[in-house]
Amino acid sequence: MKKKLGQDKSVLQKIALILNIISPENSGKKMRELRQFLFPDFKTKSEAFDEEVEYNEEEHKLTDDNLDNETLDTIVKNIIRKA
Repeated sequence: MKKKLGQDKSVLQKIALILNIISPENSGKKMRELRQFLFPDFKTKSEAFDEEVEYNEEEHKLTDDNLDNETLDTIVKNIIRKA
């Protein structure tokens, strides 16, 4: 159980770091990094091509089942706190 909590804390710290250093110059890269935390299995066609993975809309499509609501909540709370 402690290992799971440590991993969660690590992920939350990574998200907070991304949100702290996001700027107009690196926003595209940082948004992709955040999206990977939120939607780990969701890929665009170009990302699948870049990763040499066959794009399958059913597999890579965003659904309620593959949305990480806890991570989304953390990101939203950090954004609101900074506003």
